[in-house]
Amino acid sequence: MSDQAAGGDEPPIGEPTTADVSAPTSTADLPPPSRWPDPETRQAAAAERIDPPPPRIPTSLRPAWVAAAVAAAVAVDVGLRRAPWNNVAGTTMVTVVAAGLLASGFIRTGTSRVMLAGSVFFGLFLSIRTEPRLSVFNALATLALLVLAAVHGQGRPFWDLRPLRVLSDGGALAMEGFGGLVEVPAEAAARYRVIKERSEVHGNGTLQAVMRGLMIAAPLVLVLGLLLASADAVFQSFFTGFSGPDLGVIAGHVFLAAVGAYTMMVLLRLAATQGGTDPIQRALSLGHIEAGVVLGAVNLLFAAFAVAQLMTVLGGAEDALERAGLDPKQFARQGFFQLLWVAGITLVLLMALHAATVENETSRKVNRLLSLPTIALTLLIVTVAFTRIAYYIDDNGMTPLRFYSAIFSLWVGLAFLITAIRIWGVRLRQAWLLPVLLMTGLATLAGLNLANPERIIAIDNIERDHDPLYYHVLEGQFSGDGQAVLATEFDRLSPGLADQVRQPLCNQYRGTDYDDRLLNFNLGKWRAEQSVPDLCGS
Repeated sequence: MSDQAAGGDEPPIGEPTTADVSAPTSTADLPPPSRWPDPETRQAAAAERIDPPPPRIPTSLRPAWVAAAVAAAVAVDVGLRRAPWNNVAGTTMVTVVAAGLLASGFIRTGTSRVMLAGSVFFGLFLSIRTEPRLSVFNALATLALLVLAAVHGQGRPFWDLRPLRVLSDGGALAMEGFGGLVEVPAEAAARYRVIKERSEVHGNGTLQAVMRGLMIAAPLVLVLGLLLASADAVFQSFFTGFSGPDLGVIAGHVFLAAVGAYTMMVLLRLAATQGGTDPIQRALSLGHIEAGVVLGAVNLLFAAFAVAQLMTVLGGAEDALERAGLDPKQFARQGFFQLLWVAGITLVLLMALHAATVENETSRKVNRLLSLPTIALTLLIVTVAFTRIAYYIDDNGMTPLRFYSAIFSLWVGLAFLITAIRIWGVRLRQAWLLPVLLMTGLATLAGLNLANPERIIAIDNIERDHDPLYYHVLEGQFSGDGQAVLATEFDRLSPGLADQVRQPLCNQYRGTDYDDRLLNFNLGKWRAEQSVPDLCGS
């Protein structure tokens, strides 16, 4: 092993060595050597280089994995057939998959165990909260944490998560799952051959004898069963009502079970695979000029928007509003969704440009010079969006969509501040931006689950005691969590509004199927069952 490979002093930059030829050190963030046009660029690239992860070595299928895949298949089939899946069945589904990963023995680091516990934490809220949007985010969080726990199970660095390497892992994610499923029949056949050989050697053909006995017993049991059924009505009732298999139902079970088995096998293969994927090559490499043109154009557009906001504040937008047929109140209430989309797209753009732009000192300076104004102008857009959402809430009350839009605008603002710190140059050699954004998103989601958003929304509407509450209930804005709060706090409404709200609230409750079986249990729905009937009567 060379001194360089052992971690010793590196040779002077620009002098080829045997290690340079046999073990290239290109990464997802560096262009191929042929695109390093000058010694300065080569020196900057060498200073930034990070050794690639060791190659991925898939581990062969283990017999215990088949049991984990079968358990996941059953859990997913049971969980997804109980729509909506925000219930005990959904929590059980997540717990079974997490337990299968933990039992594999490949979740060996503290970080991966924390992620696995986090997936169960968010999975628990599937049987606690009823709000549909929150349930979708909880499901996405559990899936993301399960995948990250598998990928980092054997010590891959979590705080160095590069975009191109994430794409490489995504490709490996799909292919390794198929590879694991293909191995299942082969593994089952191998196990059958072992059992057969052992039975022939030690049991004098026991397996074949059992099969012959079953062939003789099957028709005999069928005839005797028919005779007993004709002689006893109670015994016959065990089998009456059976009209044959429903092929559609069977196909649904098979499909969901296959989804569960495939998901489990993907996670197991990822957890067992040593090393990491080689980062995929950039489909497009940009220089500092191309990146500067893109950011400059975006900055000019956002600057024009900032001028428009300044005109509105100073009272110079009356003519424009008059031509659009809007009064100031209507103008202030529109457009916040579009502004949030602009902010989200801009965040993705900055991350994509960072991943696609060739790394050197010049590109860093251009990126910093133009990206920071982009972030500042985008924060202005986010502020405008949040102001318009707040104005809309003050005027018409809070709904789940308005509430989540406000929370998203705050998170996007925080994400841009974190991105600005990254672009400014803090820990440039470590790709920490994606992990930090992920952690802040998960922390925000955990806070929402603990706070119970529908309770906040319902209390806000009750305290306002305004007519829009009637329309919110009529439009079905409240699920079980919100219905329970409205029912328990109903006496705080004025008599006239209470009479209006009671009927649509009761109609919505009666139109919801509240199944009290264990796997369908949800805490929010159960609370609605305990409180709404007392309000509605018979």
